[in-house]
Amino acid sequence: MYNHTSRKPDGYAVSTDLYGKTEADTQQCCHCSQHFNVVAGSGKQRGFCLRCMKITCGAPACHEHFSFEERMTLYEKGLLPDLLAPREAVLPKHQKIILPD
Repeated sequence: MYNHTSRKPDGYAVSTDLYGKTEADTQQCCHCSQHFNVVAGSGKQRGFCLRCMKITCGAPACHEHFSFEERMTLYEKGLLPDLLAPREAVLPKHQKIILPD
């Protein structure tokens, strides 16, 4: 039986190698939408966004509240060069990036 490492996991990962099978719960960062393994007692520094009321992955770009939905909207409008770019990379509305097809 698998022992869960998170009370409310967002996902579940299974990896196999020569030594056997490893199972882990995953959480999803509310700012960059990346999944990360939850390892109890690992000492990894994670964050918590009080505006989203969700956990963040702990990456420096995710310390500031800038949700993935906002990033996606700006990217689709051509105002953000990359989905993981910081808020400072947002271009003014008169300068748009031409996105490749």
